[in-house]
Amino acid sequence: MSDDLLAAAAAALEQAAIAIRAELDARCRLPAVAKKRWRVTARAPKGRDGKNCQLRFFPPPGEGRPGKEGKPFQQSAGTPDLEEAKRIAQAQERELNGECLPFAEIARRYLLFLCSDGGTRPGTVVTYRRGLDRVIRHLDSQVTKETVLGLQDAMRVEPPQLAPVTINAYLGTAARAWEWARDRGLVTASWPAPKSLTVQETKLRPCTHEETATFLNALLAYADGRHYPFFVLLADLGSRVTETCMLRERDIDRQKGTITLRVTKTESRTVFASPGALELLPEGDDPDAWVFERPRAGGPYNRFGVYSVWHKVTKKLGMHELPICPHSLRKSWITDSLMEGVPIAQSMRHTGHRSIRTHLAYQRNAPDRGMAEVAATVRSARPRLPHETPTGVWGGPGYSPLQPIHREEAHGVTNSGRSRTPRRQGITHHDLRLFTPPQEASLRKTLVRLVLRGGDESAAVVALARDEILQRFVVDLDQRSTN
Repeated sequence: MSDDLLAAAAAALEQAAIAIRAELDARCRLPAVAKKRWRVTARAPKGRDGKNCQLRFFPPPGEGRPGKEGKPFQQSAGTPDLEEAKRIAQAQERELNGECLPFAEIARRYLLFLCSDGGTRPGTVVTYRRGLDRVIRHLDSQVTKETVLGLQDAMRVEPPQLAPVTINAYLGTAARAWEWARDRGLVTASWPAPKSLTVQETKLRPCTHEETATFLNALLAYADGRHYPFFVLLADLGSRVTETCMLRERDIDRQKGTITLRVTKTESRTVFASPGALELLPEGDDPDAWVFERPRAGGPYNRFGVYSVWHKVTKKLGMHELPICPHSLRKSWITDSLMEGVPIAQSMRHTGHRSIRTHLAYQRNAPDRGMAEVAATVRSARPRLPHETPTGVWGGPGYSPLQPIHREEAHGVTNSGRSRTPRRQGITHHDLRLFTPPQEASLRKTLVRLVLRGGDESAAVVALARDEILQRFVVDLDQRSTN
């Protein structure tokens, strides 16, 4: 037998031996030892004085409390609700076994819940996904106050740098996702909410009537007046730019004079438009056709094109440096409604706002339009100042301080019988009988200290008091101090 055949036979025998050993090892191998696991259960309160449910911890061998490894122990769940205690027990068991979900998985499940729930609009889900993606980029599974603060700093520094208001919104979305997971027992700790970043107040303000008219008149000569109906409707309804862009032909009812805004941030609503604005809108036969369609690219108007038209027209008019934008037309509508006395509930129903605070903030930085009339109206309903009061009227030059006057008739009293008139107001109006007895006694002590300082202070207080009894009292004290 040649050497080559011997070498081949030896190699075949070696491979056969390796295969046989592997087969024997597989058949004789012991089953794998299960991973040590914690087990946590919840039970209802026991005893008459029991208030909260109890969590029972069953540690694996070699783990647990120092000196009592492997022995079960219990602690309060902090809630009397058994179902809530069970969710806490499940979360504690996941945490002890290292099975806590990372934030990326929590965000994914939260977005799936929003999509399946049906109560959140698709556009809002897209906004939430954008914010959570930015958070996941910097936040690992360990969610602590330090990591969240580091995330906050990273979003301010790393490109693309975000504005403080955007960072607060993204962290708010992350906090809602985390609390959603906490309510379902996926995590145990609460979201370590850091202090919100300071947001600089916007300088944008509502448009004045003159600015709106100037801009709309200039639109008639720009691009053959193609954009004029859009901005007229935007100013007439006080709607958002995107709401007006996404109008379809079926949303307009010319007989009733109503327009239904379906693509909104909150809920769809129907508003009334002026006949002049409805006449400018183009009519179409297709109910699904866009009311405002781009002539070249097709599709509806978008906010970027609307802002581009605004900047080009305002630059020609020399108004591009003013703190106004297309959204200022909505601010102007809300400001005018509040100035004309429209109830806030009806105004919010028209604009689609849910928060009164947000609705009232739209008139921030508004010009002083009509404020002089408001101040004059309030001033006419209030008592006149002493130097404005005619002769013989309360507080005027011909007023006698000895004429009877009652505290209840002048300013009223509280439920405890105390006068609503402060001491400074009583001195200003030169009638000390508006004071309650404790206030009068306190003032007399003050007068005594002033009188003892010298005659000049005494004369000033007597001239200010205009009260016969108090004058006699002060003069008597003054004479005693001099003697």
